[in-house]
Amino acid sequence: MFFRCMLAALLLLTVSAATAQSLSLPVELATKPRELWRSVMTGLYGPYDSIRKCWIGKKGADAFCMRPHKLNRVADTGADKLFLAIGGGPVDVTVCHVCSGNLGLIVLEKQNNKLQLVASNGLYDEVGSWSEVPPEDAFTIVKAGPDTHAWMIEAGYTAQGVTAGGKEIFAPEADKVVSLGFIATFMDNCGAVDEGEKCENYAFDLSFKPGDGPYYDVIAELAKGSDRPPAATRFEIPFDPSEKKYKAPAAMEALLEM
Repeated sequence: MFFRCMLAALLLLTVSAATAQSLSLPVELATKPRELWRSVMTGLYGPYDSIRKCWIGKKGADAFCMRPHKLNRVADTGADKLFLAIGGGPVDVTVCHVCSGNLGLIVLEKQNNKLQLVASNGLYDEVGSWSEVPPEDAFTIVKAGPDTHAWMIEAGYTAQGVTAGGKEIFAPEADKVVSLGFIATFMDNCGAVDEGEKCENYAFDLSFKPGDGPYYDVIAELAKGSDRPPAATRFEIPFDPSEKKYKAPAAMEALLEM
């Protein structure tokens, strides 16, 4: 719980209906990443600031300096989609260990010769640490269900010699991008024990087990190079439809608790 709380603590073209709920772009931009990003950023966040080199978005009275982060292309239910991640932070940012960055996640779909926004998160969700979102290579797209792709974003945190982290899964549901839960995957306390004492260093790889929808079960298997835990080396993590979250078994959570 402590660790989860810490994670929570990029030629300008015309854009029709520049809001997070309605964004429509020419389909040709799907093959022009630079122009696509400029149109998306201006449409969703606002003007480009040449001094700060970012797009300035506003949420209430707060202003945010936002930049393109990562673009992925997938095909879901026979439709071509673009998954775009956008990262940034407050304009007047205070860098600190427990300060998060701000993350936008959007999905564009090819519809009637347009790129139409079909799902988005809050555009400024708090994710990461040191006032930044996790790096590009921490973002992967996974097939999380029979007709669903999702982001899996890795993040970690170090405090008092203990490093721990895991992966959070974000999926489009209707017109929203929602969190399906955070799964702890690694823990290393070797910086917190005295010299000569035995420390613990556990890590698990995640994969998805095809099955019935809406989301596949997640399989956590002991990673190569990890210490062998005293109990299980493999855990199955089902999606709980009542809570709409993945929740690891208590034994796995206890093993990787920071």
